[in-house]
Amino acid sequence: MIINKLFQINALTVLGIFRDTNDTDSTFSTLQVVKRKDKLIVIAKNVFPTFEAAIKGIDIKNPVIVVFDGKGVLNKKIDNKSEQDIAWKNNIDLNTIYLTTYLTDGVEFISFARKTFIDEFLNTLAKNKVEIIDLHIGPLAAVVMKNVLGKNSYISNTTLLEFTDDKLVHLEKVLPGDLLPHYNISELELSSSQLLLYSCAVKYYIEVPEIEKSVPASINAEEVVYKKAFNKLAIVMLAFVFTLLIISYSCIQYYLSKNAALNEQNLYSTRTFNEIQKMDTERQQKLKILADTGQMSKNFMSFYIYTIAKSVPAEIILSSLEISPLSTDIKEGKKIEVNANTILIFGISKDDRSFNSWMEKVKKNSWIGTFEILSIKKNKDNKQEFEIKIHLNDV
Repeated sequence: MIINKLFQINALTVLGIFRDTNDTDSTFSTLQVVKRKDKLIVIAKNVFPTFEAAIKGIDIKNPVIVVFDGKGVLNKKIDNKSEQDIAWKNNIDLNTIYLTTYLTDGVEFISFARKTFIDEFLNTLAKNKVEIIDLHIGPLAAVVMKNVLGKNSYISNTTLLEFTDDKLVHLEKVLPGDLLPHYNISELELSSSQLLLYSCAVKYYIEVPEIEKSVPASINAEEVVYKKAFNKLAIVMLAFVFTLLIISYSCIQYYLSKNAALNEQNLYSTRTFNEIQKMDTERQQKLKILADTGQMSKNFMSFYIYTIAKSVPAEIILSSLEISPLSTDIKEGKKIEVNANTILIFGISKDDRSFNSWMEKVKKNSWIGTFEILSIKKNKDNKQEFEIKIHLNDV
C-alpha cells in the first residue's frame, strides 16, 4: 500500500498475555519499541501483575501488537504427508479459533486458541481505546530470530524451538520450574518471554511468507495507519497555516509602516495593482494545474489508488501505477502537459480468470469513466504482462 510507505508506524507496543495453568502466575508484559532506519530499538520493558494494570501502563498514542501464549493456546506439528494429520487439520473449525502457522518443507506448525477466549481480551483493550494492529497466537513468531541468534535451538516464552538447516523441525513446552535463559541481541538483553515480544515487533516490519495468521475483524491495521497519517498531516497543515499567519501579520505591519511615506507616490499604487494582477494570474494558473492533476477532486487520488490496490487478487502483481501521466516528454522551455484524471496500471497476471474477474470488479466503481486495455502479452515466464488505462469521470 502506498499510504503504508508514506506514513509508516515507527513506534509501537507489544503486549504479551501469558497465562499459567492456574492463572495465579499469569504475566502481562509490554515491550515498547521504536524503529529508526533499519534498527528496532527497545525503549521500555514492563511486567504487570494484572491485565488491568497492563492496560493502564500502555501508551495509547502508540498502536499495539498483542501476542497470546500459555494456558488456552495449543501447539501442533502437522505432517502434510500424514493422512492422520491431514484429517485432524480438516476437522478444525476455523470459525471458532484464531491461529498462527509456520509452513516449511511440507510440515506445518500451528498455534491456536478459541476466539471467545481471545475476543474477551481484545474487546477490553478496544473499550480502553487501545489501537491493535496485529495479533499473534503462540511462540511461532520467534522463528524470525533464528539467524540473529545464530542458534539451532532457543526458547520462545516457554516453548523450545529446534531447527535443522535453518528450518523449524520441532517445538515443545519446557518443563515447569526449568530455568529460562536470557538472550543478547547486540547490546539488548531479553528474557525468553521478551524475545517472543521482540520477534512480533520484527515480524511487523518484515515480510515472512512462511508465517500466516488469522486476524480478527475488529483489527484494522490500515485504519490505524490512516489515522496516524491524518494526525501528522493535520499537524503539518496547522504549522503551515500558523506560519502563513505570522508572515501575513509581519507583512501587514511592514506595509502599514510604509504606507504614510508612499501615499503620495502614484507609482506605488500602480505597482501594487500590477502585483495583484500578477498574483491573481499566477493563482489562476496554479488552480488550473491543480485541476489538471486531479488535486481538486472531491476524492483524494489516494482514495482511487487504495480502492484499486485493495481489489487486486493474489494472482496479480502490480509493477507500476501512474497518476496523471505526462502527455509528452519533458523538454527545456516547453510547457509540461499531463493526462489529467488518468491512471495507468502496469502489472503481471498469473491467472486469466482472476485477471478478468478483477477487471470486471474495477469497472463497477462509479468513478470509472473509461477502462481501456492498452496492451496484454505473454512474457518468457508464460505470464501475462498488461497495461491498463483508466479515466476518472467524477474528478
